[in-house]
Amino acid sequence: MKGHSNKIRRLRWSPDDSTLVSVGADGAIYEWDIHAMRRESDYVERGSDMIDVTLSPDGKTHYAITGNKFVKEIQIQDGILLKEVDLEMVPKCITMSRSGRVLVTGMEEGIVRSLRQPLTYSNEWFDFHIHYDVINAIRITFDEAYCISVSEDGSIILWKITDADGRSSKMEKEIQYATEVLITKADLDERDISMRELKQKFGELRLEMDYQMKRKEMSYQEEIKSVNSSFNTQIEELNAKISELVATKEEHDTKYHAFVEDMATEQKVTVENIQAHYNTRLISEFEKYNELQNLLEETIKEYEGKLTNLDGDCEQAVEELVDYFESKIKDKSSALEEVNLNFRNCRYPVISTTLESGYVCIIWMRRSGQ
Repeated sequence: MKGHSNKIRRLRWSPDDSTLVSVGADGAIYEWDIHAMRRESDYVERGSDMIDVTLSPDGKTHYAITGNKFVKEIQIQDGILLKEVDLEMVPKCITMSRSGRVLVTGMEEGIVRSLRQPLTYSNEWFDFHIHYDVINAIRITFDEAYCISVSEDGSIILWKITDADGRSSKMEKEIQYATEVLITKADLDERDISMRELKQKFGELRLEMDYQMKRKEMSYQEEIKSVNSSFNTQIEELNAKISELVATKEEHDTKYHAFVEDMATEQKVTVENIQAHYNTRLISEFEKYNELQNLLEETIKEYEGKLTNLDGDCEQAVEELVDYFESKIKDKSSALEEVNLNFRNCRYPVISTTLESGYVCIIWMRRSGQ
């Protein structure tokens, strides 16, 4: 479908999906019949750059934005411009809600602008600024609850749509979905032919599969027989080995039990001999202990008697020494008295001294010339 002489800016479907609307940089708005593949109506404004377009719910009125900052209300079937409003900045996209009550544009400066419906010349709108770059696309959800804007700043913003009282809009009636599937008779005939072909292929594949399964079953049966015969032979050999091992084990058990009984008897005799030997030694050592105990007691008694005798001898010797020295002292005392008497009666000087042996030495001195 040809018609535009310059770049096509945007494509929009009509609400009933029966026509397609295109806008271009050549200032033209074309409405196309998809089934007939031809142009039904158009609106051309030479020298303008049509950027985007949106349709009213009935599909009869088109709202287009241009590069010269205008939004235009157009009745394309009659080719009439109903109204145009100066937006004072370049718009980049426009959309209308399903009910036609909300008309929103996305501006070059990143502003989302909600226009008053129906359009007036008094420039009545509300601006919402979050994006900081050009808004490339803007849409309103089918239930008119949210507006979605996409910007070159890499952000996607969801705007909640409410009325002046802050209430969200409600759908007038629930969406009803069709339960029928529309298909042509040619498609049904083609589907039947393909189904018959597939059934035939399925039957052939099933026969081939049954044949292959029988062949594999026969080969598997032969393999199972050979494997069973091999396993039976191995089982018989293993049973013979098991019988031989059981006999060997019984023989070893008998030998082991006999060996254990002999060892137990020998161990018992050895233990009894050791016990008798150690009992004898214990009795002998006990007798030696008693003898030594008696010897110790006798020795203690003997030394106690010796100590008693020594004490008596010591006292006697002390008494004898005391008597001896007392007699000595008496003799010395009498001798000393005698010497003193002679000294008093003698004219000559006398020198007396006591020797280390305890004796008194008396020296008589003569006077000179005598």
